[in-house]
Amino acid sequence: MKKKILSAHNEAIYHLINFRISQFTLSQKLLKMDYLSFMICSVVGTHILYKNLLKNKNVDWDEHWKIIRTESEKTIKNKKKLSIFAISETLKIPKESVRRKLLKLVDRKLLNHSTKYGVVPGINMADTIKPFAKKEIIQLSGFLKALKKHKALDQVIEIKEKDLE
Repeated sequence: MKKKILSAHNEAIYHLINFRISQFTLSQKLLKMDYLSFMICSVVGTHILYKNLLKNKNVDWDEHWKIIRTESEKTIKNKKKLSIFAISETLKIPKESVRRKLLKLVDRKLLNHSTKYGVVPGINMADTIKPFAKKEIIQLSGFLKALKKHKALDQVIEIKEKDLE
């Protein structure tokens, strides 16, 4: 059994690395930003998605982008704010690095930041990120289909740490 698990593991890692490379190159090409800035935007996006899911699990693709575009500050300005420190802790990078990158993202109006409300999407966030997100979800689908095609998906889902020792 271990031989099959290792085969599935290798298949998964191969497709995962290709997915990451594609994500990296797309972030530079479509978003015109370095990978760390992309990851900061991703943390903000995750924060928004989580809040949307808590409120309504049935928010679809278009509704999500509408919330970001038209109601982001109103929607996000309640309860827990996302701070520079929280982003720093999430990404395990220095707070000052986040602050410097954030200033550039604020200049591009991709993000906004205030001490009262924390880091929230800027007016350009949805229009900039949506085309990237569309390509990324298609690539994620391709990644999962490749695992399924090579009969590795179920094996990878069932892998336990002890199987890889």
